[in-house]
Order: sequence, then structure tokens, then C-alpha cells
Amino acid sequence: MGLYASILTFLVWTRRYSEDGTAKRIAKNILATREIHELLDKLDHDEGEVRKESELAEKEWARFAHEDVLGVVREESSSLKEALGPKVEALFENLKEARRREMVMWLAGTSYVEHHENALQGLLEGTGEWLLKEETYRKWLESEQSCILWLHGIRKFHPKFQTR
Repeated sequence: MGLYASILTFLVWTRRYSEDGTAKRIAKNILATREIHELLDKLDHDEGEVRKESELAEKEWARFAHEDVLGVVREESSSLKEALGPKVEALFENLKEARRREMVMWLAGTSYVEHHENALQGLLEGTGEWLLKEETYRKWLESEQSCILWLHGIRKFHPKFQTR
């Protein structure tokens, strides 16, 4: 409001100044220099105040807009989690399984799949069923922790290992 009043005051002063005759204006010019500077200084000051108020208003608006956007993002992210959650979990499980296979292939000097298929060809019916009945194996299988079941022994001397 102050800037508007300063502008009107300056415009009224300049209109009155321009309505006077040339001789009067020359006389006023010498005397009114200080008055003009005061009016212009007041205009500069009021313009600065408007600029400050404008910056504060913009910051406040940005804060409210930011809070609104955050609210929308929160709402949308929860519905996205609900919709995509199972799909994302399945994707991570697939990635984990692929990573496991990759690690087994890296650890084994030969192809795991090839080694497994070769071992299956030499087995008789019922081979390894003793392992499925073992308490240690069942606990390991039902455990939710990530751990390794370490089996060791010499194949041809193990009494429960059957070959053709």
C-alpha cells in the first residue's frame, strides 16, 4: 500500500510541476531538487519493502506447495506399495535366485547343472533317502536362517551311498 501511495504522490507532484509555466518550473527546479530526491528515495524505500514482502510471500507459498506435494507423494507411495509390493518382492526373489545360481557356477570349477545331471545318472532308486530322514537335515531344511548344511565323507566307503 505504501508503494502505491508513493507513486501517486510522485505523479501528482510531477503533474503540478508540468502544469506550471517554463519560468515557474525553472525557479521550482532550483528549489524543488531536494523535494524530488525525497520523493524518489521514498519510492525506492517502498519498492524495497514490497520486494521483501513479495519474497516472503513466495517463500510461504513454496512451503505450502512443498507440503502439499509431500502429502500427495505419501498417499501415492502407500498405494503404490500396496499395488507393487508383491510384484517387487517376486522380482527380488528372482534376482536372488539368479544370483545364487551365478555364485554356485562361480564356486564350482565345472558346470553345476552338468555335474548334477551326471551324478543323477549313476544313482539307484532310493539313493540318499537316508538323508531326508535325518534330524539334522530336517532342522536345516525348516530353518529360516541362511546357513549351509555341510555333508562330508568318501563316496565309495559310505555305507548309505548306493551306486550301480
